[in-house]
Amino acid sequence: MISFADSKFESSFNQNKDEPCKPLIDDCKPVFKSLFPTNYQSLRYKLGGLLNRRIFPFTGRRDMNFNNKQINQIFKHFQQGLHNCDIILTSPEDILSFDLLTIDKCRKNEFNVGRSMLTIQRWLKKYIRDVLDESDEILHVKYQLTYTVGSQEQVDGRTERWKTIQKILELVKKHSANISKCFSEKVCYKPSKRNSAFPQFRLQSHEPYALLSIILTIILETHSSVEHLINKFTCIDIQLFLIVRGLLSLKFLLITFRKRYRVNYGVNPSLSFNRLMAVPFPAKDVVADRPEFGLNNSQLFQCFNCLNEEETDPTSIYDQWVLYEDEKDVPKSIQQWIGVNLKDYQQRIDHLFSTFRYNMIVINYFRHYFVFPREAKQFLYKLVTSAWDLSSSLRSKIITGFSGTNDTQLLLPVHIRQYDLPELQKTDAIVVNNLLKSKNENYQFLYPSM
Repeated sequence: MISFADSKFESSFNQNKDEPCKPLIDDCKPVFKSLFPTNYQSLRYKLGGLLNRRIFPFTGRRDMNFNNKQINQIFKHFQQGLHNCDIILTSPEDILSFDLLTIDKCRKNEFNVGRSMLTIQRWLKKYIRDVLDESDEILHVKYQLTYTVGSQEQVDGRTERWKTIQKILELVKKHSANISKCFSEKVCYKPSKRNSAFPQFRLQSHEPYALLSIILTIILETHSSVEHLINKFTCIDIQLFLIVRGLLSLKFLLITFRKRYRVNYGVNPSLSFNRLMAVPFPAKDVVADRPEFGLNNSQLFQCFNCLNEEETDPTSIYDQWVLYEDEKDVPKSIQQWIGVNLKDYQQRIDHLFSTFRYNMIVINYFRHYFVFPREAKQFLYKLVTSAWDLSSSLRSKIITGFSGTNDTQLLLPVHIRQYDLPELQKTDAIVVNNLLKSKNENYQFLYPSM
């Protein structure tokens, strides 16, 4: 354990927590990426303009291919900053990324650069004092940075992996209405306009999961060991058993259905990201009243073009798509594959795309051919660092953090202690008092059309 001087303080959420940070800063202040511009402008104005202290950012990313000359320049700036009592403004990702880059350089046999970077790391841990803004988030137990190492490989189970999961989701769709009736207050359920589309279904409690896990109970109730299964099933079958067991017994399915679209996860629309798989959302977004999951026109055209040019029996596949829809929802002109003309723009837009946009089988087809084979990859090795490395016992200087909450203090690293200063012990009462003010007894909302 390191010194109990490593501490965390709570500040009221309606006050500027950066203000008490400024007189304490010696050299380095890690902040979140979202707070970086605000902190930089504030520090540059108050410490740079008034006290003539230089504020300079420090960035470390994996795409930065440092050489010896650049590392020596960075080290020189750090040493000058220590002599002049300057401030380094950085983020947790940049600090941890620099640590992993050091290991990665040695892995690539670039020992001279790696040795220079390691020298900077040791120097920073010895001479720099850290002040953490929003320390409860920075030191959160779930925060970590991972670098994948090596070449990409197919995931276990390959294509059967996501086909199996898609089959389970079809069973969820089948039983979702009954589950919502049994747990009306603990399930968010809205039926889809078409029977072929997946409904809005979200678990608001863990209680309905007991009923949901009947989907493949036989796999969970088996008492056979893996060694016993090896003699009866192929390797790929055993991998699929483990995938299904992980979805249910490890509650991945429960965790997934407790997430909210565009709040906890979503698709990154940025063209530079170039990914179609959903990613976690770090902050809340505005949620539509009835969000629907479907394919856009370009993605649908990819599906039909693949069906037409690459499939040996497109008729039978298309018949499955049609059978998954209600007969009344499919125009007569496209009820058979022979009637589909992909060159007819009007038919594509008015009939084909509008009919199959939310069809689960078509969506699964798109993911099977255009998403998962390209993006569902795994790496044999990983370099991992966590928030605890920001408060490592190797750091000789004390670490101070500021936060607007104190309910996560039990999740802090074991060598970090939260100190409730006498003058700040009334913070919780102030927050409650502010919430109970008469001006907070009502609210206004904007209409969806605004």
